[in-house]
Amino acid sequence: MKQSQFNLFFEDKGTSRFVIFNAKSTALAVISEKEMELYKKLFSSNFEYTNQEEKNFLQELKKGQFVFDDNENEIEVLKYLQKSSQFSKNSLSLTIAPTMACNFGCVYCYQGEHNEAKKMSKDVQESIVKFVKSRIRKINHLSITWYGGEPLLAMDVIENLTNEFLKLCKENNVSYYSSIITNGYFFTKEVAQKLRDFNVSTVQITIDGPKEYHDSKRPLKNGGGTFDTIIANLIATKGIFPNKISLRINTDQYNQDKVKDVIEILKQNNLENDVYPYLGHVDATNDFYDDEKCLTTEKFADIRESFQKEMCCEQPAMAEYPRAKFNACLADSEGYVVDPNGDLTKCWCDIGHDEYCVGNIIKGDTKFKRLIEYFNYDVFSDPKCKNCSIIPICMGGCPRRRIDKGHTICASAKKMINNNVVAAAKEKDKTLESMEPIQMNFGIVNG
Repeated sequence: MKQSQFNLFFEDKGTSRFVIFNAKSTALAVISEKEMELYKKLFSSNFEYTNQEEKNFLQELKKGQFVFDDNENEIEVLKYLQKSSQFSKNSLSLTIAPTMACNFGCVYCYQGEHNEAKKMSKDVQESIVKFVKSRIRKINHLSITWYGGEPLLAMDVIENLTNEFLKLCKENNVSYYSSIITNGYFFTKEVAQKLRDFNVSTVQITIDGPKEYHDSKRPLKNGGGTFDTIIANLIATKGIFPNKISLRINTDQYNQDKVKDVIEILKQNNLENDVYPYLGHVDATNDFYDDEKCLTTEKFADIRESFQKEMCCEQPAMAEYPRAKFNACLADSEGYVVDPNGDLTKCWCDIGHDEYCVGNIIKGDTKFKRLIEYFNYDVFSDPKCKNCSIIPICMGGCPRRRIDKGHTICASAKKMINNNVVAAAKEKDKTLESMEPIQMNFGIVNG
């Protein structure tokens, strides 16, 4: 037996206990000081037990994949799982922009001038339906994300395509899931009820801080404010969706001290049980925002850590529990982003940029350059990633950032995972006090 490289260790000096978390199995164990000494003893003997107590403890460790058989190679197993997931035909994911038109003029918008006012034509809609129909008998699950522009400017397209998707899924016994990313301005009670009827399960809206700051960053194109309307809509739509509405707070140099204000704003409007706020890192994507206005990944990690600690008092820790994944995102899995013209990309940041287009759904053509860049990138060729303890959760981070900029947000990811493990452990055992990541004397390091 040998220990997993994906183990994270934490010590709670106040209670003399330890927490072990495995990033591949996502198992979490709270153990005593005596059990930690037993773990060290087993480690020093290559996990060869000498009595029943050690045998029983070792069996529990193996269940959580904290240890595994000598003849296995964890990285090779992870590579296999990644490839299996990457080329799996069991599910199909489509991000659909029914229009690129938008009523907002956000200062950091990476879509820039790609805000054409037209909606998706009937021809493109029919081609999407044909595309799904050609794959529906081979899949078990269809996932749709409505995107834009502002997708609520094209509710008729959402309704038409949803009806077709639901019909195909019912006929072929395929499960269906959909979500929407909207700026929230048109998210009225009536619209929310329609979206619920269209089987939309999750909603993401953005608020960048208190009214004055938000309105300066996310105004209407005519300069008018949007904050009051969004808050009014959130209040009006309480309870309509089964899941909490995700509230993204885009965070940069200018609002880093204001993000916690959103938590108080939600409380003041009795929305803390219906809305889940989280921080998003503003990046200079497509060069439509200045790098100097963006936070470094390390600084963003610190701000998100502080925000997460504040949120732990308001939200169940298990909502942020780390989960293993075997591909990074849509870019390296089975699925596409479809714009109103039918052009296909592999990342929603690529939408509207001809150089990143991988084909057109009407023409049926394929452009391989970007496809090859995404699919051929091998995260395990990076020694830092290959030897990292959290790679099953991160899988190297954003493929686009890696390919275009050659870097990831490692510092932020590691801090957030550590914070989430600590929060979950405290929820599991409320007597735990203050846990800190530790480096064990046998070589395990938390990131």
